[in-house]
Amino acid sequence: MKKTILAVLAAFTMVASSFALGVGVHASGDFGFGKTSANSTNKVPTVGYSVGAWLEVPLIKLPVLSIGLRPGFDLFENSGYSLLAVTGDRTNMTGFGYQVTASGLDVPVYLSLNAKLFILKVSAGVGGYVSLPSDGKFSITTYTFGNPISPVVKDVEWNNGLMYGYTAYANAGLSLGPVVLLLDVRTFIGATPYELKTAVSNANITSFKRFDVEAGVAVELSL
Repeated sequence: MKKTILAVLAAFTMVASSFALGVGVHASGDFGFGKTSANSTNKVPTVGYSVGAWLEVPLIKLPVLSIGLRPGFDLFENSGYSLLAVTGDRTNMTGFGYQVTASGLDVPVYLSLNAKLFILKVSAGVGGYVSLPSDGKFSITTYTFGNPISPVVKDVEWNNGLMYGYTAYANAGLSLGPVVLLLDVRTFIGATPYELKTAVSNANITSFKRFDVEAGVAVELSL
């Protein structure tokens, strides 16, 4: 994964320097609130991460504002959902806890709006993405009178090829010469569901739609 990131980042930097574009990298925590048709209570997010890079292609430049296209890529891990299907309160609940997560590659493209005033820079954008899932994991935890039993974890495969959805981002930070340090927030909303290739025992869950919120840091370089 590290070699892939470095190779793509090097390619982005070469293209950006050749055409006077911007290039950026980000690292984020990923919180998954995936949606499923299964009955659930006490839903909590899955926790993963995402790393990636982007190009900023300017379309319109004004003294303070600019509009551009922002294509990029993101490698994500542990996007998904988790839920409790239990009876009773937290001290004596009985039932099962489920968690399904996916990993893969996103290729988002945003229409971006950028503003810069002195050393402050803010940016936001909306767009779409295509995604190629690579692998996934399913875990089930049994609860007996409030006591969890160690989860059973299984590798799962997705019955999906190329997927797509909607995405948005916002970031803000300080410009230090050609380098901008940013706080970065993103969301990914799946239009196509992840579907399990084979059924998982002890669960009535066969698919879910992605809904991720990412928060992290980013570095942007204007070339």
